[in-house]
Amino acid sequence: MARILVAGLGYVGLPLAEALVQEGHQVFGLKRKPYQSSSIQVLCFDATNSESLVLPEVDEVVFCMAPKSRDLEIYKSCYVDATKNIIAALPGKTPAMYFVSSTAVYSQDQGEWVDESMADSPEPNNRSGILRAAEEHVLAATDDSYALRFGGIYGPGRTRLIQKLANGDVPLSAKPYYTNRIHRDDCVAAIQHLQHERPASGTYNAVDDDPADRNDMIRWAQSELGSPVQEKTENQGQMNKRVSNKKLKASGFKFQYSSFKDAYKEILEGLD
Repeated sequence: MARILVAGLGYVGLPLAEALVQEGHQVFGLKRKPYQSSSIQVLCFDATNSESLVLPEVDEVVFCMAPKSRDLEIYKSCYVDATKNIIAALPGKTPAMYFVSSTAVYSQDQGEWVDESMADSPEPNNRSGILRAAEEHVLAATDDSYALRFGGIYGPGRTRLIQKLANGDVPLSAKPYYTNRIHRDDCVAAIQHLQHERPASGTYNAVDDDPADRNDMIRWAQSELGSPVQEKTENQGQMNKRVSNKKLKASGFKFQYSSFKDAYKEILEGLD
């Protein structure tokens, strides 16, 4: 049994903490606001305030923080400042660390394939650089550390794109626009996989096997769900790349949902 701190009991952190409890671990959950749990020992602190932060000695830390807005100062406070404060407040020996990051660290936007070697260098004035700075701080803290770069997380309660596809509210684009996703359950499983297997430390992309062109998703919805199709538009999203998950899969990880096709119909049926 390990003593594990999950910093951030949100969309990924809470089910992860509950899964770790089921495995028999002693789990502490760090959260800004009070939260009642019969199985997780909740620590109510604002990690951006170093003076108030009091943490127990633990064997592992999982950083699952999420900013309250996309304002750059709040982003930096959540990812960089809070991460530094948590590491500094940990008593005893430095634990293994797992930082939940994002494929937003990649600036490519022309449909290129990207892997873990291609992230931008840290720049202080954009979200990509803020995430990279937080990653590097965690990776430098101990040799036993990991940064997981998740794609767009979907699943229970996060069905906006799924419903828009079903309703025919997503127009075809004139050029391919690639997307990268991961189901919430696979997020939890990917973190647990690294905790169990302890492959080489470093960064790992955590996205499914299908960085599908948005047009292919629309056509799938038309075929499988009978969704209407809108006319083409030139509008493109800012993030247009194909993220490789080869490194994570080479470590032995297997996805429960390897494509949006494996989950979208199941989720929509659950909404009926």
